[in-house]
Amino acid sequence: MALPEAPFAVAPTTAWDGVRRDIVFEWFVFVNHNTASTVRGAGSCVLLHPWMNASTPTQGCTGMASSSLVALLEWMDPQRHPLLVQLPSEVLAERAPQWGLPH
Repeated sequence: MALPEAPFAVAPTTAWDGVRRDIVFEWFVFVNHNTASTVRGAGSCVLLHPWMNASTPTQGCTGMASSSLVALLEWMDPQRHPLLVQLPSEVLAERAPQWGLPH
């Protein structure tokens, strides 16, 4: 598989301060949320990463099967400035047409 060497820019140093050092992910996506003017308590250092399993929670990240993450990485194009939208399926179905989102 030929994934880009660095699909996105390196995350800001301050955001990486909160990363758990005991878990190492082969693949992940850094979500650029609350990084410029960090607001305390608003969440930061959010990753899309492989899950331990379907029933183990993350620390505020989005976990998924490794195969799903690899498919996402192969699909993503940083030049198109991807936007992460996470909603309950009912809300997505309601708002997707007005927001121009796939559903």
